[in-house]
Amino acid sequence: METNDINAYMNRGNAKYDLELYEEAIKDYDKIIKLDHNYVDAYYNRANAKRELGLYKESIKDYDKAIELEPNTAYLYNDRGWVKKNAGLYKEALKDYKKALELDPNNEYAKSNIANLKKEHGLK
Repeated sequence: METNDINAYMNRGNAKYDLELYEEAIKDYDKIIKLDHNYVDAYYNRANAKRELGLYKESIKDYDKAIELEPNTAYLYNDRGWVKKNAGLYKEALKDYKKALELDPNNEYAKSNIANLKKEHGLK
């Protein structure tokens, strides 16, 4: 696809993601980021694709960039926390979950993730 249409790359990347073609989806998200270095959803979606591939360190970097661009978005912290938990970074994960809950006190995912992490790993 020869285009500079970010929406076209996003739609195609999301379709590939839904088909579990994560490496191919990442290529489309990469193209979006080349066109617009501040496109939060491209970093977020690429982080999710990398997460699915078990590329936790790379995934965290993309979540970091998305959070840098939108620091008050609770789900970004919650999702980064999930990756950190799976990478064995339990204390860092807990911090992210707590930040998600601070930003959105009704975030049931963050509440559940905090409770599970404390129970599974004895964190306070």
